Order: sequence, then structure tokens, then C-alpha cells
Amino acid sequence: MTDRSFQEANDESRRRLASLVASLTPAQLEVDLGEGWTVASALAHTGFWDRWQAARWTEMLAGQWAAQEESVIAAEHLANEALHPYWAGIGSESVGDLGVAAATRLDSLIAGAPDALVDELEGSPSAYLLHRYRHRNDHLDHIERALAAASGAGPMAEAPGAAEAERNGQGLVEYALILSLIAIVAVSALLFLGGGINMILSVVGSPR
Repeated sequence: MTDRSFQEANDESRRRLASLVASLTPAQLEVDLGEGWTVASALAHTGFWDRWQAARWTEMLAGQWAAQEESVIAAEHLANEALHPYWAGIGSESVGDLGVAAATRLDSLIAGAPDALVDELEGSPSAYLLHRYRHRNDHLDHIERALAAASGAGPMAEAPGAAEAERNGQGLVEYALILSLIAIVAVSALLFLGGGINMILSVVGSPR
């Protein structure tokens, strides 16, 4: 029989997320979590990955994307470092609601997945697609500890690191697409600026 106990854990983490978001003040959204992260950017981070995985689930359930793939956990920090400036730049007031909406859609898709697909994912490197509560709860724990510390009710905690990455590593396809987009932007910028750069170098290198 298919084990679908992850659904209740996903539901509980989503309810926890919604409760936290509903309670946050604008000042609390700006609380420092360390290493340049704030409550707002951490919520944007979790919302982004739930939204990304919801898109992936939509295609998997439509038969357009294979469930199995090699997981490249060691590369997770590259995607986070590349995208963090964008997460941090999102308006603080909207990130919580966006995160709750993303979690709601994702959990609905996972709950509707056929048993055959659940069985295929469970125990594989892509099992994180089912157990989304783990990623959410790591960040919710961090946010709640930071808020408690900011109010003087508890110690500051470190940001989720290698252990969180190992439990919740995103797949190869996600990172390949993200890094490809970044590369395209960088190459486009170089092509656009190339003429100006060549002119500057010609001037610098010419005899005086």
C-alpha cells in the first residue's frame, strides 16, 4: 500500500507557514537572519522553490517530465547565491502571501498524484518532490528562532546549511535551467557591451 503520510506533513507545514505570515509585522519581515538574509528573503526563497516544484509537478502529472533524475545536491549553493539578490529585492509585504499561495498549489498537486508516481519517487533521489514540508520547516524554524532572538526571547540560530541541502537538494534540471538563464543574460550583456569594451582597450593600448 502506498505510504502517503507526507501529505499531512506537507499540510501542517503549509498551515504553519500561513500562520506565521499572518502574524508578521513589516518590522519583523526585515529581521536579520544572518549572512545577508532577512525574514522576507527567506520567505521569498521558500515560495520560489514551491512555485518551481509546482510547475514541475504540473508537467510530471501531464506526462511531460520524467520523475527520476540524478540529484546534484552539491550545486545547491550556486543557485541560492545566484538568485538571492532577486529574492532580497522583492517587496517585503508581498513575499509571505506569495509563499503561501505557492505552497497551497504545490501541496494540492502532490496530493493528487497517482500512487504509481508516489511509489516511484519515494526512496529515490527525487523523494524531496513529495516531502516539501522538510524544506519549509527548516526555514520556518530558522525564521521563528530569529524572531524570538530579535524580541529577546531566545538565541540567534544559524541559517540552514549543508544538512538542509542534503535533505532537500533540488534536482539537476532545475539548476541547469537556472544557471543557463544566468549564462544567457551574462553573454548578452557582453555582446551588447563588446563594442564599447574593444574601443576602450584600443584607446588604452594605442601609443601616446
